[in-house]
Amino acid sequence: MALPDLWHEVFADLDARTLDHDQRLNFVNGQIEITLSGREWSARVGGHEGELAWEAALRSFLDGIWVATILCCHVVCEREVAGIISISAGSTSSTIPSNWDSFGLGRLLSLAGTNGLLPEDLINSLRELADVRKPYGHWRSADRADSLMQRVNSEFNITGDPDWANLTDRLLVRDATAALRTTVRLRFGSYGVGG
Repeated sequence: MALPDLWHEVFADLDARTLDHDQRLNFVNGQIEITLSGREWSARVGGHEGELAWEAALRSFLDGIWVATILCCHVVCEREVAGIISISAGSTSSTIPSNWDSFGLGRLLSLAGTNGLLPEDLINSLRELADVRKPYGHWRSADRADSLMQRVNSEFNITGDPDWANLTDRLLVRDATAALRTTVRLRFGSYGVGG
């Protein structure tokens, strides 16, 4: 079976803009239930700051504040990956650098991958989240391929939709939904502590 190349081929049926607060909450709870896979618990290792960032990510998603969802999900994931590395530091066969706790999400993911602490497909999803977040946290020229403007232009080329505001919103919603799904998978997956 060939896998679809484009996000909208997979998730065209979910446009979180069309959901009200309670429907979005049901969506999140459904994602958590899928991730828990019948377990009644999950071990979270992102610390108090990670809990606060999760609450902010969840509230942002429920309220339709898409960029804030992306930013907060990134924070949650960085804290969770760091927590997994912290817990695993004494039990991994590879050497973890003494300054690992100053790494950003990208370097933490490389370290987690090298030490087999997370599944490769989750690492790839987390890298996608990090890449989607970069234009909001770092300066990007509008002509760079990863800038919002160029990504919206790509959406236009795919869809032919001349409504740039709609294309921008659609892209942001898709990014925020993917960020939330990835965050739920990491946060409720109990990786490194029984997941």
